[in-house]
Amino acid sequence: MLEDFILADATPPKLLDDAVTSTAQDGSAPAADTTPDGAPPRAGSIWDMLPFLLLLAGMFIFMTMGSRKKDKERKRMLSEMKKNDKVRTIGGIIGTIVEVRDKEVLVKIDESNNTRVKFVRDAIAEIINE
Repeated sequence: MLEDFILADATPPKLLDDAVTSTAQDGSAPAADTTPDGAPPRAGSIWDMLPFLLLLAGMFIFMTMGSRKKDKERKRMLSEMKKNDKVRTIGGIIGTIVEVRDKEVLVKIDESNNTRVKFVRDAIAEIINE
């Protein structure tokens, strides 16, 4: 009785490895989860990502170089301020330095009334050279 149920042309089931490396019965291309040479796709490694990581590192370096250079130039400018320099503050006030202290700068902003204002050193935007 059992022999009646077994088909004479039945083929044994394929194993997973056979399914991955074989082609379709009609001779078409392998399944989508394989590479052109029939091997399964390999996982990415750190070496595959290396060019991308180098590009990111280069971009970061070039982006920070400009701001570092500006900061260095600003610190140099603030350290070289002296009496009688004409300056512009970050608020747009233009005046002449009367006195320079460690953290403050006394600026004369009006000649006729002799108006003087104290500013924090960091409030000086630029030294105006005429």
